[in-house]
Amino acid sequence: MPNIYVEKKELLDILVKNKERHIKIYNETVVAFKKKYIKEIKSILQKAEKNRFESYINLTPPRNNKTSYDQAIKMVKLSSRDEIELSNSEFSNYVMDKWGWTSSFCSSVTSTSSTSSMLSTTSKSYIDEMNQEIEED
Repeated sequence: MPNIYVEKKELLDILVKNKERHIKIYNETVVAFKKKYIKEIKSILQKAEKNRFESYINLTPPRNNKTSYDQAIKMVKLSSRDEIELSNSEFSNYVMDKWGWTSSFCSSVTSTSSTSSMLSTTSKSYIDEMNQEIEED
């Protein structure tokens, strides 16, 4: 598919909205992850008191990808053009909010089992939608 041109202001608005949503989901996931992590630590302590020892916690913390948005926003802001040319992959990242890390981010959110009940309705809907699109790809 050929490159397309997008109005600079419209692209900035989309990037900022996507970034805000990402940060919101990340923050909600961190709250849930902390609870799960603390629960795991308490379980390990209880086992240690009974001389059963574990040497690791098998949990992967959520990753904040805010810098991807920051870089894209900065690039668009610094552009001297009123229209920004986007390749297919840039469109996928900036507009569709599908980055190289999207799959692992969504997996991280959904793997925190208690997260689903702790996410806001809009965050849960977004993650469900992204997971469905990832499965279809």
